[in-house]
Amino acid sequence: MLLFNPKLHNRKYTDEKTRDLMQKTIDFLENKGLKNLKKDWHDKVWNHDFVEFMKENQIFATLMTPAGYGEDDSMDFGDALYISIFSNQFGGHP
Repeated sequence: MLLFNPKLHNRKYTDEKTRDLMQKTIDFLENKGLKNLKKDWHDKVWNHDFVEFMKENQIFATLMTPAGYGEDDSMDFGDALYISIFSNQFGGHP
């Protein structure tokens, strides 16, 4: 199992767009901070700010849209590899 350390984000991606999306997400969560993330979890606060971040950066649209169905510069993001990487890094599932 690959352990994820956001301070040492050095995973190799096949393209810069994917790396940018991952780094933006890391930055968002690091800026919010573990203490605030845990507090929201325990207080059962809905993460509207994260949902808005995902919307503004079109994270799901990018990761889950197969090539040829998105923007002209879209790559083949709609595959299990990118979805798995994102889920493993930010969803906490191995």
